Amino acid sequence: MKRRFFITISPRVFLAFSVFLVLIACEQKNPKEAPDVNVTDTAKNIDSNVDAIMTAISDGRLIDARQRLNSIKNEEIHQSLSDELNRAQELEIRRLATENPEQALELIITGSTGIEKFWTEVAMREFLIKDNLTARTWYQSKSKELGVEENDRFILALARYDLNEGNWRNAAKINEQVVNPEVKKAVRDEINGKIEGDS
Repeated sequence: MKRRFFITISPRVFLAFSVFLVLIACEQKNPKEAPDVNVTDTAKNIDSNVDAIMTAISDGRLIDARQRLNSIKNEEIHQSLSDELNRAQELEIRRLATENPEQALELIITGSTGIEKFWTEVAMREFLIKDNLTARTWYQSKSKELGVEENDRFILALARYDLNEGNWRNAAKINEQVVNPEVKKAVRDEINGKIEGDS
């Protein structure tokens, strides 16, 4: 029986290796058109930026990481780093929402931690799971202060929570408050799918 060995590679090492491969591939693809640059120096420069971004993510400096990410022009590397940043944001928002959901949502609304607003639904869902009544009361107290897009995110969380709990009638009623027609239709389709699945 053959033994199989697995090597665990850290995200930094993987991204650095990816940078090197991308640069080599570009040079081989168009050797005549390739700019007169030192590939090794360019790789070191990108690797330095990648390392700085990964350090910022691991240190919880998510705003810094997002700002540095804008300097990465290579699409593949940018996407890999963006995925890492999104994972870090999700972990952070779930941690905050578990400990203090009201504070977590306030931080998202103000943008003071670098956690982007599309995580509102995740944080609100955690709040609803922890204390349904308190979460709804908190939202009602804040709803008038929110912009249209932010409000839609909260309504979306409420509607999907009710839908998952089997209360599709209330989910449909809440969903009518959504302003964005695409979001409203998406949730309506989810509700219709749930109804058809239960019938």
